[in-house]
Amino acid sequence: MKVVIISSIKCPYCGFEGESKLLKTWKYSWWDVYLYECPKCGGRFRWQVDPAGVKKSYVIRVGVRGRKNA
Repeated sequence: MKVVIISSIKCPYCGFEGESKLLKTWKYSWWDVYLYECPKCGGRFRWQVDPAGVKKSYVIRVGVRGRKNA
């Protein structure tokens, strides 16, 4: 699997757009999957990419995050 280096990816939790920490990569069916962690909020998310370019790439939130009481 070819590792894709991207300069910025938008965090689905806080909206931070910058360099996120790449934690893990793997292959799922025809998708190349990249697990990232946001440096601002600590949220983890997956970026799934079709290397053939046939299907659209997308981001998935990973894990359950507790709400902060105000």
